[in-house]
Amino acid sequence: MGDSNTPHIYLIPIPINDESIDTIPQRTLEVTKSLDVFIVERAKTARAYLKLIGHPLAMNDIDILEIPRDEIDTQVSPTLKEKFLLNKNVGIMSEAGCPGVADPGATIVNIARSLGFQIVAEVGPSSILLALMASGFSGQSFHFHGYLSNKKPILAQELKQIEKSILHKGDTHIFIEAPYRNEFLLEQICNNLNPQLWLNLSIDLNSNNESHLSHRIGAWKNLDFQQFHKRPAVFLLGRKQ
Repeated sequence: MGDSNTPHIYLIPIPINDESIDTIPQRTLEVTKSLDVFIVERAKTARAYLKLIGHPLAMNDIDILEIPRDEIDTQVSPTLKEKFLLNKNVGIMSEAGCPGVADPGATIVNIARSLGFQIVAEVGPSSILLALMASGFSGQSFHFHGYLSNKKPILAQELKQIEKSILHKGDTHIFIEAPYRNEFLLEQICNNLNPQLWLNLSIDLNSNNESHLSHRIGAWKNLDFQQFHKRPAVFLLGRKQ
């Protein structure tokens, strides 16, 4: 854990799904309950989670700073500097899953490190890794792209680059999309890629409806994409091992 006299920044994973509080390890829960300062992606979600786990303090006694959309450094640095001087530990929480992975938490980590905080990553669920584990694709070489373009011509180019990489290297490519745009992305994948490539769709992870669908793209063309509307999903393109 390092120097106990140095303030810590704890990266705190939270459940991917409201049904899956049991996916959070006891140590991570204990660390979360020990803190009274949090920097979060969305304050409303953070308060709901802290109440759910039974945080011992009243919400009015917890200092919650929402990560701003713009000028993160200038808005967050003064608060973190103040907490450092007060020797206060701080938690960072995402909307779901692991902070710093596909969310703005990474910027906060860099600010905190420059101020002298010790960085501690806690254990918890990541939808990206869970989907990769269940895909049957290569876990030795993989790329996470975040969101691909929502512009058809650019998206087609991005998908073709991914296809080229898979065919030459056999690596796995992972990306996400806003749930209401799942159908659009599936249609573009089917329209632009080699029908022999494999697509895995991991849906509703850590919920009672979790499912992992893996087919060649040629077979995906025969499915009704409406069934995936507004369902959180992780997309993976690759080869079967």
